[in-house]
Order: sequence, then structure tokens, then C-alpha cells
Amino acid sequence: MSKDFVQLFKDSVAVTLEKLFREPASFGTASVADGADGAGDVTIVVGIVGPRLDGLLAIALTEKSALKLAGKMIGKELSVLGVDAKSALSEFGNILSAIAITRLTAAGVVCDITTPSVHTGRGLVMNDKGGSRSFSVPIFMDSFSMVMTLSLAGRRR
Repeated sequence: MSKDFVQLFKDSVAVTLEKLFREPASFGTASVADGADGAGDVTIVVGIVGPRLDGLLAIALTEKSALKLAGKMIGKELSVLGVDAKSALSEFGNILSAIAITRLTAAGVVCDITTPSVHTGRGLVMNDKGGSRSFSVPIFMDSFSMVMTLSLAGRRR
């Protein structure tokens, strides 16, 4: 996976957060990761599939950040990570990945996304099929933060 893909996803995150919350995101330094490490209490996972590329996008958040993000998505303060919060987090993953996939397709890399899933519990670790490199990028907003991990592998024809 090239750093161009990481930049494309970072740009998609920036656009998504700016449009949804009307505040800019700042990013930490991208680093090579060993799979998607669910360093947070909550992890949003979206599969990426296509004839030339597949992998996953994982977004790890603390429970506090997940509640802030979900609350901003549905327009009310949340104190419990219930069905409404998980649905909002899943939709956030859907919006974010759809923007990125649209940009990938426009660049000639046709792929699609799977239905996002939301996992709770600290220490979630996801391993891909191998042959891919994962990059993690910290993302900061005024009221919450998250870590995006992108793991993509090209398919052999």
C-alpha cells in the first residue's frame, strides 16, 4: 500500500469531519502498524473489497470520544454507548469510507465497502490476510480524538 492511499483517506477524514461538525481536524504522524490495533474502547471497522485491492479501515476511539462523536452525529449528548450511539458510529464509518472509496474509484482503483461494524472492548486486534502494510494516523478534534488504521493489499490478477 502506498502512502498515497493513506493521504487519500486522511483527506477524506478531513472532508467528512469538516462537513459533519464544521470544525477542522488535525493529524498526527502516520506510522507503520502491525494490523489494526484497537487501542481504544470502541473500534469502527469497514471492509474494503475490489478486483485489485482489499483490506480494512479501522477507527479506534476511547469510550468518551465515541460518545462525543456519536452525540455530534445525532445532535444530543450521550452518556451510554447504546444502540443509538453504535448506529451513529457505524454511519460515521460508512460516510467516511464512502468518500474515500469514491475518490479511489475516480483515481481508477475500483472497490467497494462492506457494512461497517462497531466493536466494543479494549485490546481488539485485527489481522489481515497478509501481504499488506498497515498505517495508523492519530486524528484530533476539539472535543474528541481517534486513531485511523488503514490496511490494504493489492490482489494478484
